[in-house]
Amino acid sequence: MKIRTEFYKPDHNILNKYIEGFYFISKQEIENSFSYQTFPNNYNIVSTYLNSDVKMEKGKITVSSAENKFTSTLVKKYITPIEIKVNAIVDEITIYFKPAGLNYFIDDISSLFENDFSYFNPFGDYEAEMTKILLTKERNIQLELLEKYWISKLIQKDFTNVESWLLDINSTMSIEEIAKKNQISRQYLNKMFQKYVGKSPSEFRKVNKFRNSISQKNKNTNLIELSLDADFYDQSHFIRNFKELTKVNPGSFFNNVDISKENIWLFEE
Repeated sequence: MKIRTEFYKPDHNILNKYIEGFYFISKQEIENSFSYQTFPNNYNIVSTYLNSDVKMEKGKITVSSAENKFTSTLVKKYITPIEIKVNAIVDEITIYFKPAGLNYFIDDISSLFENDFSYFNPFGDYEAEMTKILLTKERNIQLELLEKYWISKLIQKDFTNVESWLLDINSTMSIEEIAKKNQISRQYLNKMFQKYVGKSPSEFRKVNKFRNSISQKNKNTNLIELSLDADFYDQSHFIRNFKELTKVNPGSFFNNVDISKENIWLFEE
């Protein structure tokens, strides 16, 4: 089973700083329920569903139809695959916030990072406005309304330090070296990452390397070249890291997913 999705980058320059993009899924008839796995990334993912019931369990999200019901979820701190069970494909808009991006729209999101995922209703007008957008038929108008709504929620904040740490964590510096460069303790760096990003620096780096390896695989490199190109110490380190995040070895993963897509999904037989 393949889900028909449409992906759009924000048109507004200011939203481009904080949001990677928007996914739209339109209601579809399906004959049978199906499941797929989605794999760790460093985005904070907000999904809104129309006429749906969304059940969240440890490591699993189930989507079913429910007339006249609006549901919204936030997926954030997960470092192992999540199983998505689909009993009905409903109208859905999903927003991928860049690392730390959600902080610019919500005053204090640290409490939201206590679990891998949760229900999400951050504003008094959120359900009404997102329902209106979901009910809009023309995609260009939907996008315009969606961007206008999130711009209206933008909070001016100075997160220079956090953004600097995110750049450093993508470098070859050790976490200890990053802390020393920024004249803070490693414990403080870890605390601030957990508060504003939702992962520890080491978890963030591990997921980032995993995602880098997927982008490098598009160059058709073998596993040895792939591990080096994605900044792993060696092939065994690469395989160990990969299996921790996907629960399968790299060969099986790359044989069963379409890595050319924005979303990396593994459909179950």
